[in-house]
Amino acid sequence: MKSIKKPGYSALATALLIFAVLFTSCAQADSAGVPDVTADTETDVTAASNADIIRRKYTSNNYDGYNFRILSPKPGSHFYGKTGDNENEIYYEEQTGDILNDAIYKRNFQTEDLLNVKLQPVWADSTDAATSTLKKSVMAADDGFDILLNRLDFLMNSSTENLLFNILAVDSIDTSNPWWDRNIVSGFTMFNTKLYAISGDINYYDDYAVQAVYFNKSLCADLGFDMPYDDVAAGKWTFERFAEMTAASSSDLNGDGAFKTDDDRFGYVNHEHSILHLIYAFGERMSSVDSEGMITVNNSENLVGVVGKLYDFHKDNQAVCLKGDYIKAFTDGRVMFFAEMVGSLSNFRAMEDDFGVLPMPKGSEEQDRYTAYVSNGWTTAMALPLTSADTERAGTVLEAMSAFSSDTVTAALYDVLLESKFIRDVESQEMLSYVFASKVYDWAGDLSWANDLRSVYVSMLTSSSNTFVSSMEKKIAGIQQKLDAFVESYAATD
Repeated sequence: MKSIKKPGYSALATALLIFAVLFTSCAQADSAGVPDVTADTETDVTAASNADIIRRKYTSNNYDGYNFRILSPKPGSHFYGKTGDNENEIYYEEQTGDILNDAIYKRNFQTEDLLNVKLQPVWADSTDAATSTLKKSVMAADDGFDILLNRLDFLMNSSTENLLFNILAVDSIDTSNPWWDRNIVSGFTMFNTKLYAISGDINYYDDYAVQAVYFNKSLCADLGFDMPYDDVAAGKWTFERFAEMTAASSSDLNGDGAFKTDDDRFGYVNHEHSILHLIYAFGERMSSVDSEGMITVNNSENLVGVVGKLYDFHKDNQAVCLKGDYIKAFTDGRVMFFAEMVGSLSNFRAMEDDFGVLPMPKGSEEQDRYTAYVSNGWTTAMALPLTSADTERAGTVLEAMSAFSSDTVTAALYDVLLESKFIRDVESQEMLSYVFASKVYDWAGDLSWANDLRSVYVSMLTSSSNTFVSSMEKKIAGIQQKLDAFVESYAATD
């Protein structure tokens, strides 16, 4: 899980520590779907901090001023440009007064001071360039960097090319530590023995990558709806309630008899991947890892039923819009609900109407928790190149950086979301706890072997009828063949 102790930043973050604990991918939930904060909150407040734990563990480690090199997409690349031209998760040369900048600087200083290393960024022009640099370095047997950060899907693909070192073979990395995201560990460990990428407190774009629901609070009030916050807390924020509010929110504002993105009001807007993403809200997924650590494609009877319900919701529904400038429609105040990644919050900075944040709705009240799609393309993760000269040293530095990030980087991100214009109300601050506890990772998300699988979901909305079953029957053999090849490549890695 991600630990979320927040001292040293703002009084607001401290006062909301009970919610900050839930700024984690593995928070517990009771049968009503309400995250259980009690145990973790008490532990974080009374027990030693992650920084104290790591200092005690590595108090005798000394790497004699070693230049520890970290390959990463350069500042402002990847999706960093959505939140800042200089944004990155690795390195800042000096403190500037920016909350995240200074938190990363402090995290790095603490790591350098504890281990007697000098952290040194190795910037690549883009995520593609980082992948290319990795491949060239490994093929040339060149020890050009010690660890790297990149998109999670890119790292997973790189692992099948035998470019990365197995994290589970590094004794100095303990994936059960609270500063690592256990959903990543459990979701991407193959054969129960191989894991090639990991995320946690050390980075924060795994948090920006989870899908949430944004809603127009002004419109909600004008139409006479209660704010959904209480429903969320009671475990009663369901797709049925979401669909009811969606249907009641649309209006042909200009009276021309045609619903258009530029002119009219809609209950829900998104893009062509809407059905694919919404299956996760129902507790379903495209693929899963079985007890033997093998990937299996989901084609269950329950999934077929969920897809059918979602097709009926989207198709020929005037309250739903999946085309045009739907972001502008939302920011203009003509949309009730918009589902998108948390990292898209900056799109709404100048929105005149007040908006709130909600987790994706449950499929039903019986579902034990809120669940949501996480983009493997947005998510960043850490990895070790196969050519790392000293994997135990690399693992030690990773552990220290992630542990020190708990009270610095993760705390700062929480402050940024709470104290900027990204989040405007106390209730949405609480809702973030449910959003970040809802993460579901999937091998089929954004990875190339599953292109045809994803197309089954995406292409449905261009058809005049529900084609899910027939398309799966037509494509499943080819999908399985590509999955088998992917798994075979993974099995052949060191």
